[in-house]
Amino acid sequence: MNIDPVNEKMMRVRAEALFAPYQEMIRGKRLLEIAPFDGWFTDYLFRTGARHLTLVEANPAAVSLLQQRFEDQLKARRLELRLADVHLELGKLEGQVFDTIVCVGFLYHSLHPAWCLEGMASLGAKHILIETFDCNLEFGDEVPNVPGNAFSNRRFIPGTLKLPRDVIVNWMKLLGYAPVAEVKRGHLTNVPEELGLVGSHASYFQAWLQEYALWFERVF
Repeated sequence: MNIDPVNEKMMRVRAEALFAPYQEMIRGKRLLEIAPFDGWFTDYLFRTGARHLTLVEANPAAVSLLQQRFEDQLKARRLELRLADVHLELGKLEGQVFDTIVCVGFLYHSLHPAWCLEGMASLGAKHILIETFDCNLEFGDEVPNVPGNAFSNRRFIPGTLKLPRDVIVNWMKLLGYAPVAEVKRGHLTNVPEELGLVGSHASYFQAWLQEYALWFERVF
């Protein structure tokens, strides 16, 4: 598998921001990761000590890459990989036990975000991480170089759906989850210059800085 060294550094910064301060929600836990794409966060979660990961990914090329990247974890039965539409697959996961659900960089591609949130909440995990775009995004209607923009069936959109933070929080409250932490990223504004990011890498990272990420905890 060819690894872009610049992308690797960029994704490591993102993973550190999203997960490093919240290791108690990962270490020794059973996790469900929604739309992992190329597995950068999956790798970080394993390195942080996740006991088991279930991945749901609708992109066949991404699934092929994940099979190669995590061959050892698949053999050790520490990883379950499902090629499926998230909207349909969440209901099929009911009855399985997950401590934590990670939904990063996916929700804004769905035409049915409430459906996805309800499906995740129905699994009863103690913690859920949601990262998506707020309505004040200044990048216009399209976000450059965002994995998943190729989706075009009736449940996915080719651009981005901007979801206000208070809407997500209120939906999650209705589903029995309260926000317990917000991922901080203000200290990362100089990262593009520090890493020498240019072109699509720089655009991608700048777009990510305008997302928000909230950790939720089940309250009932």
